[in-house]
Amino acid sequence: MKIGFYKYSFLDKSYYKIELPISYRFKKIVIADVCGRWGYVSNDQCYFPIQYERSVDLLVEWEIKVSKIYAYMDGNDILYPLIVSEINEFDINALLFAERLVGSWRFNDNKGEMISHFHDVQGYFHEKRVFVDQKEYLSCYDTTGTKFFSFKNTEIGQYSEGYACIYKNNKCGYIDLDGKTIIKPQFDAGWNFHEGMASVKVEKKWGFINKSGQLIINNDFNDASDFRNGLARVSFDMHYTFSEQGLVKVGKYGFINKLGEFVIMPTYDIASDFNENKSAICINNLWGYINIIGKLIIQPQYSVAMPFNEELACVKLNNKYGFTNDKGIIVIPIVYSKAFDFSENFAAVEYGNNWGFISKTGEWLIPPVYDDISSFKQGLARIRQEGKYGFIDKKGNWIISPIYDDATSFSEGIAQIKLGEEHYFINLNGEKIFSI
Repeated sequence: MKIGFYKYSFLDKSYYKIELPISYRFKKIVIADVCGRWGYVSNDQCYFPIQYERSVDLLVEWEIKVSKIYAYMDGNDILYPLIVSEINEFDINALLFAERLVGSWRFNDNKGEMISHFHDVQGYFHEKRVFVDQKEYLSCYDTTGTKFFSFKNTEIGQYSEGYACIYKNNKCGYIDLDGKTIIKPQFDAGWNFHEGMASVKVEKKWGFINKSGQLIINNDFNDASDFRNGLARVSFDMHYTFSEQGLVKVGKYGFINKLGEFVIMPTYDIASDFNENKSAICINNLWGYINIIGKLIIQPQYSVAMPFNEELACVKLNNKYGFTNDKGIIVIPIVYSKAFDFSENFAAVEYGNNWGFISKTGEWLIPPVYDDISSFKQGLARIRQEGKYGFIDKKGNWIISPIYDDATSFSEGIAQIKLGEEHYFINLNGEKIFSI
């Protein structure tokens, strides 16, 4: 196969190279990779922005899908499925393209209409630092609005354990909190440091480095995620391929320790990182859960299973969401059209086309009357009402009025907002801290 876009035909069980409509020319066509990242194709190159959400799993629950018939082949013979609109997913006009805004991204359809909208790492504070996209420069500010440093034409990830990954000339390295290069850019891709180690990619394969940049676990894997609870999810053979079912992901996942030894053998079609000592795993398109020693604690039975948060996990069955405990008991009925994980003892759920918040017993804490909501962070939840954003407290009172055109959730006591053409940061009282 040659570099370019491909379409699979269920009729003759084959794939063939295609040319995209002229209307897609010069646009950033959205793709997904085997690691669960989203990215885009531009000028025959694949780019993967450093994002706040590393996985497309959550995104595809909201009006978009990973295509079964459209894909892009890069110069290394790696297939990347395209991200498409849930509506008319088999129509070539369902392909989506990415548009970057200040602190956020939009996925648009061929008509330019927004299909999905979400914030990236540049919109949030991490370790008292935030990165702001200012034309050609990416600038780093602290919580008072003091600029620490700027880099031109680059991508920088969020800070974690004092380090942030940075891309220069298509190579990834790491900088410290002052912007000093600690590990020179040399990797094809990299993730954040967790538990003293970071996964990095060299020539199609992933391995792990320490904070000195020394390779601790060899680059043997097609996919490798962060260490959590002393374990990292990895796969030797995970990749996308065309089959009689269209474009599918094949391979197996397991978990290694920090010596690179398999503690849980690679037997799962998909697996999440460990959280609260449990991982969501998928076998034959059904999801269940294992514990930290690999014991199956909830049989695979759900179409979607999210990580455990605050002792409960969000699961999907028959296109509805509910919550299970670690015994496999459904403690909140599977009746919601959409749902987020629990955060600060509140879960955001959609019921009857409106959003509200429920308790861990399924009682309404804040009734479903909102157009769109986010989880509670630091006692406040971002709410969209009649096209404007504001913040409510846990009693449903407006603490910051819904007057903004866009807003992130709070992180380290600060949120980024947009009002008209102005972008600035506010504190928990809604007071402006500094402008961008």
